[in-house]
Amino acid sequence: MTPEVELPQLAGDDTALNGIRLLCPDNSTIQSNVGPWGFWGPVKKCPSGQRLTQFRLRVEPCRGLKDDMAANNIEFVCTGGVELKGDGRCWGKWGPQSRSCSPWGISTIATKVEAPQGKGDDTALNDAYFKCGRPETLAPSTTLPPTSTEPSNSTTQPPTTSTLPPTTQPPNTSTEPPTSTTQTRATPPQTPLDLSPDPSYLTADPLHQAPLP
Repeated sequence: MTPEVELPQLAGDDTALNGIRLLCPDNSTIQSNVGPWGFWGPVKKCPSGQRLTQFRLRVEPCRGLKDDMAANNIEFVCTGGVELKGDGRCWGKWGPQSRSCSPWGISTIATKVEAPQGKGDDTALNDAYFKCGRPETLAPSTTLPPTSTEPSNSTTQPPTTSTLPPTTQPPNTSTEPPTSTTQTRATPPQTPLDLSPDPSYLTADPLHQAPLP
């Protein structure tokens, strides 16, 4: 993961955390909306074979007429317990850890970002949400019918001939319609396999997240 952070502006308008980018196992990256200020820091990775599974935000509450920054930094926890802390600012306080995605890991990101306010007070990234992934679904193996290794029985038995006297049956004079023995069985509906990701979002405690000004 790597955060986008604006350096302190001293007497100017600070926004601190502007964006969050996640690195996937195939080295591709995903991100949601980001603010226009700051720079992307160095990439921080979980140990080999581990995934991001929890997070928490460092957020400064709304300051009224003073300079608001909202989210200042983010910290992730890997499935093995290793903590990855972003290079954000030190303003505000850390909120509680989100619930854990272990062992699946985080797979989806969404962010709440304030648009530039012009001459007003900018805050950029205000909140972040993540979704847990689902276990990988392996394709079922193809099952071939068993191959018989027994030799076929090629012995030909002579037919048995039996001569019986003919039996005379009385003619069938019944006019009842023949009874059908064919039955139709309803096919039960098939329930599709749900392969959608977990619908529950990972989110920090909203009491520690600054509202939009």
